[in-house]
Amino acid sequence: MKLGAVAAVVLALLACGACGDPASDGPPTLGGVDLTRDGDGCIAVATGSDRDGDGVLGDDEVTESSKLCGPVAGSTVRCDSGDGSALTGEIVIASVDDEAKLAGVGCIDGDLLVVGLDDGELPSLAGLHAITGNLAIAGDRNVTTLAALRGVRAVGGALLVQGNDALADLDGATSIAELPELDVLANPHLPDLGGLEAFPCTTALRVADNPELASLTGLDGHTCIGDLALDDNASLDSLDALAQLATAGSLELADNPRLATVALPRLASVGGDVRVGGGAVLELALPALASVGGELDVDDTGLRQLALPALADAGDLDLSGNGELETVDAPGLAVGGDVAVANDRKLVAIRTAITAPHDLSLTALPALSALVLGEISEVAGSLTIEATDLPDLSALALVSRVHGDLALRGNAFGARAAHAFASHLEIDGATDIE
Repeated sequence: MKLGAVAAVVLALLACGACGDPASDGPPTLGGVDLTRDGDGCIAVATGSDRDGDGVLGDDEVTESSKLCGPVAGSTVRCDSGDGSALTGEIVIASVDDEAKLAGVGCIDGDLLVVGLDDGELPSLAGLHAITGNLAIAGDRNVTTLAALRGVRAVGGALLVQGNDALADLDGATSIAELPELDVLANPHLPDLGGLEAFPCTTALRVADNPELASLTGLDGHTCIGDLALDDNASLDSLDALAQLATAGSLELADNPRLATVALPRLASVGGDVRVGGGAVLELALPALASVGGELDVDDTGLRQLALPALADAGDLDLSGNGELETVDAPGLAVGGDVAVANDRKLVAIRTAITAPHDLSLTALPALSALVLGEISEVAGSLTIEATDLPDLSALALVSRVHGDLALRGNAFGARAAHAFASHLEIDGATDIE
């Protein structure tokens, strides 16, 4: 790689305020990596293969795009005299010649971007202890391990590991005691997460688009993880390594085409959202899950039964587009936010203890004939029941007020029963009955 191309990329990083989509032809590439800065000051990282050799990554050549947006709010990572000499700004390492930039450097007040290396393993970072911004290892074709990171103790932003063709393990990443976010994206031959055995509980972990990732080995024994997202990993077929997981900041599992069973036997608490999606999911086993601080969202799965025996509270509940779902059993669940169940064509029965929903919407559920709720006295938002097979509205017999709109259309209990129900209510919004 000529230094002129490196300089062009550095210039793009420093001066580009509106370079556009990182997948578009325009910014120069470093060995299959485009780096551009957007109007918000974030660095867009696009990796792929410059197949036509024109020095840029076109739309059809980008395989992964991500963003690095600076230190996480509240980060305490700083450069001080104890770290030795410091560098400021975005430091780009794209060849062996660039390694001299890090000689004697103990701290980087900014971002370190090790991108597009064709020379072998990562350069030695033995003297580097802290990075106040982000650390990116991206598009480095012959890097097999992250062992060179073992001297780094703190990162104020994200560690991005993206598009490294030969990467075989993540060894070295867990030497970083302070790490808000770790993104492992589109590493084509990464087999597992070996090397993450000791990363911090507070780290948000995103693992996506790694086609040969077959297991989560490396997470064995972890009882807590920050935000955890596992998406679009074509070979992932088991969550066995998460058998000890008890708490998470949030949980997202989407579109892993071989992951038929989502079993997390000890997961008891999730501070934010739980999102499970993808038609491959046939079984969801969360027997200990008691609390979801955000939304519980189960969409477009192949589940036949959804059983959450221990779940007591969730912010919102969204169950939509689960074409095989027949029953929902969450006997202790009280939702304080919105409840939306829609387009589950085979759903026959819902059994929950919901007592104080905001919006309550049951729509396009032609097989739904059994509904058990808690003692709901009022609906804080709107109440919609549409296209169900419910024979009556006994599950809502104690409701006296709907603060929003009331819509009852196309149900088996008919318009007469709907009007009789509405006549006993105080309705603040519009009424729509058919």
